[in-house]
Amino acid sequence: MPGPSSSEPSTEDEDKGGGRGLRPYGSSTLMFSFFVLAIVVAAAVSAFLPKEYRAFGEDVDDPTNPLLYVGMVLAFTAVILFIARKGWSRVIQAFILFAVGMTMYFVLRALLAHIFDAWVAEIVSIQIAVVLSYALLRWPEW
Repeated sequence: MPGPSSSEPSTEDEDKGGGRGLRPYGSSTLMFSFFVLAIVVAAAVSAFLPKEYRAFGEDVDDPTNPLLYVGMVLAFTAVILFIARKGWSRVIQAFILFAVGMTMYFVLRALLAHIFDAWVAEIVSIQIAVVLSYALLRWPEW
């Protein structure tokens, strides 16, 4: 049996690149899924959270709110870049773990408040957020 000619690509050549040719739209599909999820969550948030949980207080129609939001994002980015430039990776890790833990706490508290009494939801959400934050610190790869 003759081997493949030089004009025909071998199966080894097709396999190079980690299978990227098989799923060319994988990352686009994933990004679109995150976008759709963000839209659904934004639409559903008003059903779960009371009005005092709004990011900009009572005046949600103020046209300067987006400017304030962008300013806060830029200031936070500048602080993180400064800390990264100093080489304080533990500070960044602690700050991100704190932010993730607080996010889990607030989400769980809002969800569990529909199931349990307010004080039970508070205690259970704190416990779950602390355990999951510790797990993320202990096993950061997940």
